[in-house]
Amino acid sequence: MNWLILVGTIGMALFALAWSLAEPFDVLGPEYVRRIILWGNSSVADIDHFPARPIAAPASAYHFIEAPDEQRVAAAFRRVLTDDPKSAPPKGDFREFLARNGTTGFIIAEGDRLLYEGYFDGRQRDSWQTSFSMAKSFLSTLIGIAVAEGRIKSVDQPITDFLPELDRAKFGHVTIRHLLRMSSGFVYDRSKILGLVDSPWGDDAKVYLSPYLRKLAFGVQPERRPLERFQYNNYHPLLLGLILERATGLSVSAYLEKKIWAPLGMEFAASWSLDSETDGLEKLESGLNARTIDFAKFGLLMLRHGTWNGKQIVPYDWIEEATTPPVDIPEDYYHHDLFADEPVFRGDGGFYGFMWWGYAPKGGRRDFFAFGRYGQFIYVAPDKNLFIVRNGTSDGKVTFWPAVLRRLADAL
Repeated sequence: MNWLILVGTIGMALFALAWSLAEPFDVLGPEYVRRIILWGNSSVADIDHFPARPIAAPASAYHFIEAPDEQRVAAAFRRVLTDDPKSAPPKGDFREFLARNGTTGFIIAEGDRLLYEGYFDGRQRDSWQTSFSMAKSFLSTLIGIAVAEGRIKSVDQPITDFLPELDRAKFGHVTIRHLLRMSSGFVYDRSKILGLVDSPWGDDAKVYLSPYLRKLAFGVQPERRPLERFQYNNYHPLLLGLILERATGLSVSAYLEKKIWAPLGMEFAASWSLDSETDGLEKLESGLNARTIDFAKFGLLMLRHGTWNGKQIVPYDWIEEATTPPVDIPEDYYHHDLFADEPVFRGDGGFYGFMWWGYAPKGGRRDFFAFGRYGQFIYVAPDKNLFIVRNGTSDGKVTFWPAVLRRLADAL
């Protein structure tokens, strides 16, 4: 088996080298090959691999009201896990279930009251956690703030107004809304090796590992007209980040620090991983590094429809639109493994808003959530006045965490 792994690794490296040399040197190149060989697929340890831009903690921190109610939480978990044998019910209590299923941090809050806060696998409140694609939901929210400030006219503004490097003949009809909804029609290759590892020639690997994301983003190509189909595409957050830079005159990290991190009184400093020191663009699809307790404050902001200490940090109408199912879409609009592989999600009114996933079943309440690889979630249930944050190193044996979190919110 070791020989098979060695041969496979060498073969992948040689292919990556040949592929990178066929690409423009300043888009992939030798550094991309080095990362493919040494880092391979994404990992929760990648916070130690990439350079990062710091996000300062404010002088004064906001603290939740400590209102632990483990009896209520334990009862809710028992109900959920009894109803869902696929979630590998633990022999012991809910803490054992969380620990056995790759969890590093778990928070349940009712409004601003912490019902439960727990850490596992040697983690503590001050332990770092990489967001993976939860970063997209932060980015979407920053776009909403920029629109409210008039830095962006509206989400229906053409992206070529900010990105003249893109040919207007090809891209002049693509708007910011299309990027937010993942429905631009851009070509995107999500190929994998043996269905498990991102292939070096696929766009997932390129976006994740390229040291030159700015130029990589400008290589997008149209495949179909916008809004014809949803397709999860990591070029969308890159282009949105470039638009945000040019609209605000700040790096995305600096804008986040000014508009969210400081106003919310985050307890700890954070950082946003960069593609490289040379290029200096945030890994907008995945790289926000923070603590679980501060991810929870973002959840509270969303639960409160953008208000904080009596001030509207994010427009109410923006949050409503960002977390509501799109309307007037084709019947076959959703084209993603999640909708195909999780029939309960599609059957319960699963949708994708402005870089927020959600449930909106007919006759039921609308929940929404930020969703990152390896089981990172900020799950918001406004009608229940609840939100749940789950960070982890993997999904564990849980088939689909959002289904578990929705039932947990039901049971609380």
